[in-house]
Amino acid sequence: EGTDSLSGIEVLSFDGGATVLDLGDPIQLFDGMALLGSFATLQEAVDAAGDGNTILVAAGTVTGDVTVDVANLTILGANAGVSALDPGRAPSRDGSGAIDGAAAGESVIDGQITVTADGVTIDGVTVDSAGLGGGVTAVSLEGATATLTNTQVIEIGAGNGAAENALTFSGDGTTISDSLFERNDESGNPVV
Repeated sequence: EGTDSLSGIEVLSFDGGATVLDLGDPIQLFDGMALLGSFATLQEAVDAAGDGNTILVAAGTVTGDVTVDVANLTILGANAGVSALDPGRAPSRDGSGAIDGAAAGESVIDGQITVTADGVTIDGVTVDSAGLGGGVTAVSLEGATATLTNTQVIEIGAGNGAAENALTFSGDGTTISDSLFERNDESGNPVV
């Protein structure tokens, strides 16, 4: 009973190292209200997740492709619940033209997302598909049911290594709402 306080702690390890909470990791995995672990990559969190778990992605940029093969998984970015069309969510870019997730308060996924499981929800992230390479899809929803909401899919460098498709989906139960799909050339100008 009561409250314990910790200070100056960077990593907590429980169960002989089976559960590690690194406060520097940008991704956290939850089962209901129980924190299961923290992870450096989104794929590591998905690999550790179970049916019905929730992954929180902090503001900033995480790099790497991810395959979501866990049913009923929810991935929540820093802007979960905030429409991608909200003017406050305009992407902030660094000197190289890449989206600066931390400066924009966005959870940026610099890579491809492929969803193969049913019942997956992705809410409040930005997918930066620059450099994915031609013939690739930035977000592919292959499960029978999936929800993509409040999400920005931004292609920078269209025609120069960016993803060929911003989004593909195959399930009859796919729901897409309050999301933005934008394609820009190397200078950041919209491609029509």
